[in-house]
Amino acid sequence: MRPTPDFMHWWLEANARFDDCHTPDELFEETARLTRALDFQRFAWGRRRAVPFSQVRAQFTGSYPAAWLATQVHFPPPGLLFWDDQADAPGSLRGFGFASGATFTQRCRDSGWHMLCVARQKGPLKSAELVPLKLYLRSLLELLDEHLERVEGRTCAIQLSERETQILRWIADGKCSKGIAAILELSEHTVNFHIKSILRKFDSPNRVQAAAQAAALGLI
Repeated sequence: MRPTPDFMHWWLEANARFDDCHTPDELFEETARLTRALDFQRFAWGRRRAVPFSQVRAQFTGSYPAAWLATQVHFPPPGLLFWDDQADAPGSLRGFGFASGATFTQRCRDSGWHMLCVARQKGPLKSAELVPLKLYLRSLLELLDEHLERVEGRTCAIQLSERETQILRWIADGKCSKGIAAILELSEHTVNFHIKSILRKFDSPNRVQAAAQAAALGLI
């Protein structure tokens, strides 16, 4: 990775260039340029939705080989993973002739997961590169997520009132309607009224599933 004299200068320039992007394709083209400037020939970006739980929805794009993008499903644990010696690690392109690279994974703004992978033909990564690379990949992933949200017009489809949020938190803690009513000093009828509204908003058959979805989406 080429040394950069000033991280803040890099970040401000990257943010300004992302500001000029108006479509996801333009953002990914800029991401490709930025990763090449870090001395990596290929990149891949992936996003996995927080819900549904049993039918994982993931998408991948980037300059990684099409065969990799079409078959990738695994997300590594949060943080930075170097795959120089791990051919089967998430993000690894060793099977495609690339010697070294890394994958950074973290939470999205919508509470799902996203990851950024980079690969280069020379290797291995030097110890002096590791900490700066983590900073650059994390920052680039956060910028990409923020600007994708802008160009995609993403907003949270579920809007909860303060009372509904309170009730969902108590449901998640295992309380029944009667117990929640006593805690919040409401009638049980009022609590059930709010629960019915919650179930409609989540299109959920029961309160437990609604609370699980709310937690996964970062709403409670």
